[in-house]
Amino acid sequence: EDIAVTVSIDESTPAISEQDFVIRVSFSYTGSGNCVRDMGAKANEVWIENSEGVKIWSTDTCPAHNKSNLVEPQFGDVYQMVVTWPGTEDAVECGKRGRGVEVGEYEISARNGGAKSSPREMSVS
Repeated sequence: EDIAVTVSIDESTPAISEQDFVIRVSFSYTGSGNCVRDMGAKANEVWIENSEGVKIWSTDTCPAHNKSNLVEPQFGDVYQMVVTWPGTEDAVECGKRGRGVEVGEYEISARNGGAKSSPREMSVS
């Protein structure tokens, strides 16, 4: 893939069960050729896994915005995405709030198409 995906969080703000937590994702174009790339929500996903590696939350489960954003990136272009995680597991039914997560260690990952980030560790208190 010609995209480097990086997840970042604010280390000074703790993640707390059932409270909003901001996750930032950057997508850096590393290719050298001309191409058209979807940088919209339809091609992007942010997800959280528990310590057993089970996906407990994803932006793809009940997407509020599931649109494409086709761009022609140049080498070095960086696209940003900010996601607010509600501190819960995915809801059983879209539009409802999921169950609060347990205190513990989690991993945040993101992707654009087939390009995936390395997991980012996060502690929830």
